[in-house]
Amino acid sequence: MADDLVVADFEPRMPTTKEAKVTNYPFSIIKYSPRGGDKLLFKQDEVITAYLLAINSGISRSDLAFTDLDKLDERTKELVVRLKALRSSPWDSPYILTGEWLEQASRIYRRITSDTGEYLNLPDDIASAMKTKPLIVKLMEELFGKDDEWEERAKKILRAQVLYPGQDIRLVWGSRHSLPTKEAQLSQHIDLELPSILKSFSGKPAGSLAHILFTMQDETCYLLAASTSGPEIRNTPGVVLEFTPSHKLWSLDCFVN
Repeated sequence: MADDLVVADFEPRMPTTKEAKVTNYPFSIIKYSPRGGDKLLFKQDEVITAYLLAINSGISRSDLAFTDLDKLDERTKELVVRLKALRSSPWDSPYILTGEWLEQASRIYRRITSDTGEYLNLPDDIASAMKTKPLIVKLMEELFGKDDEWEERAKKILRAQVLYPGQDIRLVWGSRHSLPTKEAQLSQHIDLELPSILKSFSGKPAGSLAHILFTMQDETCYLLAASTSGPEIRNTPGVVLEFTPSHKLWSLDCFVN
């Protein structure tokens, strides 16, 4: 079959009596929530507006659409504001996202955490900086033992907070995998040490990503903190539109059998 051809097949089926009695609402799929299996109930007098806003702006909340900013620090601050807003969205106010919005957010996240693949050593640099702190070394040796390479554990935790080329911010439904107790304590120490470590990057060459991170300590700490979900927007009342106007499907010929 040609790459520019799609054939759609439909199989007629009568709904069951139970299915016929259920009221269906747009985007109201049942998913995981902190309360367990809630529906995303969009207000029916607002759902079309929300859909059109998402199509035109990338997100159904116009205040969270990205603006045309040039400077990296401004774009990063804008990203953090939007991630915080989505992560605190109440369940009675669901939202719609597009893949384009997520890609725009991911580009900023990749740029600020890995320089879009040009700087892959951020977890190593942070772990190395922690190892220069005698108190941290003492705490880690008490926690893991003197012969344990705890800095490798720290790097692994930090890598989960970084976006590398080919990776994207994603909406995730479901409970988060819990770290073992010792790794969880290490994560807490990473969060506590991040501000002082970023300050130590002040001596890095101007224009380097490390120095840029020093100038944006609050935003960087939020993105890299192990206590956040990193590049995941987890268990929030949102859905992602797949077939937006830019999707390649709309440029294909479709035949219905």
